[in-house]
Amino acid sequence: MHIVVCGGGVIGCTLAYYLVHSPDFNEGDKVTVVEEVGIAAAASGKAGGFLASDWCQGEDVDALCQLSFLLHEELAASLDGKKLYNYRRVDTISCLVSNKSAGDGDNDDVPSWVHAKVTRSHSIGTTATNAQLHPRKFTDTMMRLATQSGHAHLVRGSVEGLVHADAGQNTTCGVRLTDGSTIVADAVVLAMGPWTLQALTKWATYPAIAPADVYKIHSVVVQPHDTFGPVVVFGEINSKNPRDVEIVPRPDGTVYACGPRVTEPLPPSAAQVHPSPEGIAQVLADLGVFTQTAFDESQVIAKQACYLPATKDNIPVIGRVEKGLIDRKRNVLVLALHYCVENGYLQTAEKLQQEAGVALSKFEVVDNIDLLRIVQEFEDFYELKFGKKPKLVRRTNGDEEKAKASQFNDKKAAMEKRTKRNSYTSAHMPSEARVENNAALKAVQTCLGSNNVTTSSTLLKPLPFMHDSELRPLAENITRLKCHVMFAIFDLSGRREIFQKNPNVHWDDVVGLTDAKRLLKEAVVMPSKYPQLFKGLLSPWCGILLYGPPGNGKTMLAKAVATECKTTFFNISGSSIVSKYRGDSEKLVRMLFELARYHAPSTIFLDEIDSIMGQRGGGDSSSGGEHEASRRMKTELLIQVEVVFVLAASNLPWELDAAMLRRLEKRVLVGLPSPDARHHMFAELLAPYIDANFDFAGSVLKTEVF
Repeated sequence: MHIVVCGGGVIGCTLAYYLVHSPDFNEGDKVTVVEEVGIAAAASGKAGGFLASDWCQGEDVDALCQLSFLLHEELAASLDGKKLYNYRRVDTISCLVSNKSAGDGDNDDVPSWVHAKVTRSHSIGTTATNAQLHPRKFTDTMMRLATQSGHAHLVRGSVEGLVHADAGQNTTCGVRLTDGSTIVADAVVLAMGPWTLQALTKWATYPAIAPADVYKIHSVVVQPHDTFGPVVVFGEINSKNPRDVEIVPRPDGTVYACGPRVTEPLPPSAAQVHPSPEGIAQVLADLGVFTQTAFDESQVIAKQACYLPATKDNIPVIGRVEKGLIDRKRNVLVLALHYCVENGYLQTAEKLQQEAGVALSKFEVVDNIDLLRIVQEFEDFYELKFGKKPKLVRRTNGDEEKAKASQFNDKKAAMEKRTKRNSYTSAHMPSEARVENNAALKAVQTCLGSNNVTTSSTLLKPLPFMHDSELRPLAENITRLKCHVMFAIFDLSGRREIFQKNPNVHWDDVVGLTDAKRLLKEAVVMPSKYPQLFKGLLSPWCGILLYGPPGNGKTMLAKAVATECKTTFFNISGSSIVSKYRGDSEKLVRMLFELARYHAPSTIFLDEIDSIMGQRGGGDSSSGGEHEASRRMKTELLIQVEVVFVLAASNLPWELDAAMLRRLEKRVLVGLPSPDARHHMFAELLAPYIDANFDFAGSVLKTEVF
């Protein structure tokens, strides 16, 4: 497979590094990075390199921010980032100073190199959540390590368009350079910073998502005579015209400083981005206010400028661009616009046109097509196929309306907060942005295993990347969730509820069944808690069968096992993995066990397993024998059972297939409740409804065989 990455910035170079070091990357695969100017020629080489894990709380990108910070930490540890690209943890403060006089140096909150008179300061980050690196060195390191593998190389050139394999432009097969040459590829990644959005709209007819204004930032790198301590300052100068400055001391002794953003049109290329003398002079002057030092030309190492890559909603664009999907979304918008105009919803139509990002007025609906006709034809088709009218909408209750309104307001507030924060360079981190008890942060902590759940709760974790496009909807069928793909190659899909992590059913909740509980503790719980004792010949069982009359607590025992072992609990019945479509049952079984391995440690509980794994009979289905689809599904289940712990329950163990019985090595009888157990159940369940002095002895005797 040949992958072409357009853009030699931090995203493109890091992507090349991870691709060539992926276990799925084969010997014959290769990556080509196409860059017009040079590695880290734009913001990737001219930014401050400041990293924060908790500055996006309450926003849609919070989880991505958290994982990105941890990924940088892992890279620095494995690649010696401290040496290669100056990675280190830092403290961060917000600082308001006066430009009228020097300070007395008595403020303990600010670093010693701040000599201005400090009006106000406070900590906005510590080494626990803040770090820094040299962005150009980091990007160079990623590209160098990618090319050293022998599977990646850099091509100098400017991409002017995509090459398509068909006239309908549904399949991309390469890129076309301005010199007329073509690079053939199996996949193309656009990672060109702020120029990506223009390319998407021009080359892939993607809806326009570029912000209304593009922002340019001026920055300098200076070599002071004194060494600055590792404290990043987001500063503000209190004057008639307040100004912001971000000051980032670096381990090599240099200091990076940048000023506020200014609105300027985006030039066609990074080679045409130049700093203005006025902008550089202002940054140097503002830096001098904080340090009370005038930097001469010999101390200025770099004068530079770059543009901020951003979308109009500040959400990164990550994922596969499919021409058919783009056209379908555009068609829906055009139909909705047509319906609004035809029915007099003119203000709604105008608002839709403004927010769509596509020039909808350039398209018109063909004859005899409108939303009402499409809905009517779908209803007729559905009724003809399934014998009933489809239910397209339903009335929401009050709680759902409040939940939706709350979700909308939360997202709106987060966007307003981001807009407010971005109105600074990042001059000081507003305290209201540091939200405590944030749900998204907790989700990431749970995903990373740092949150020990002690009560009944849910596991928040993304689905693994599915190489087969057929498997993803099957995984959704098992999880009963809507899938929202965010990444095309590294699939970090949106947060979602997957499986019940802790059923919160304990041994004491299961009345009686003393022998069954003891056997399960020995067979499952002890190996989970003390794995060092169960090795070699004492290795634990991979399958356990709970059998006995119905209604005696087999499912309760299974949930107690999941609670005590703290495993991800998959409660599976026949309807979860049986499909009427040919081949889907086997895929569902395979996907179930893939998910179980991904969410390990896991417990798969197959309830009423006799309905799934009955004895395999001979003959074809026309003569009353077993259907071929059933045999295929059972075969797949037998193969998968050997690699994941399975807990099964059955009322009819003699109906099970012999091969499945062999795999369920331990069999535990869940018999009828004893007299003491029946007495306890009566007292526990009937206490609210009868007299407190009622004697259950008679009831216990009369229910001997029940």
